[in-house]
Amino acid sequence: MTLAERMRNSPHWVIVGVATAVAILIVAIFALIGLNRTDTKATEAQTAARTAQLLAVSTANERRVACKDQNMRHDATTKSLIDAAAIDADKQDTQAGKLEVQRRRDVTIGLIDAIAPTQDCSKITVVKEPK
Repeated sequence: MTLAERMRNSPHWVIVGVATAVAILIVAIFALIGLNRTDTKATEAQTAARTAQLLAVSTANERRVACKDQNMRHDATTKSLIDAAAIDADKQDTQAGKLEVQRRRDVTIGLIDAIAPTQDCSKITVVKEPK
C-alpha cells in the first residue's frame, strides 16, 4: 500500500483537516474581535476630540460674552458715577466744592478703569463649532 492510499484510508487526516479549519476559524474570530476593539478605541478618540473642540468653542464664546458684559457694566457704572457727580457738583455752593466732587469722580473712575477696564472684545479668538 502506498503512502497516498494510506492517507486516503486513514481518519487521522480528516481529524487534522478539521482541527486546522477550526484553528483558522478561531484566529479569524479573534482578529475580528481585535478589529472591533480598535474601531471602538478610534471612536472613543474621535468623541474625545469632538468634546475638546466643543469645549474650546464654548469657552471662547463664553469669554466673548463675558467681555461684552464687563464692558457694559463698566460703561453703566462710569455713566452712573458721572451723573451722580454732576448732581452732587450742582449742590455745591463754592467752586472748590465743585472741584472736589470732580476730583473724587475722576479718582473713582480711575479705580474702576484699573480694576475692571474695558477690553477690545474683537481680539478674543473666535472658534467656530466643528461639524
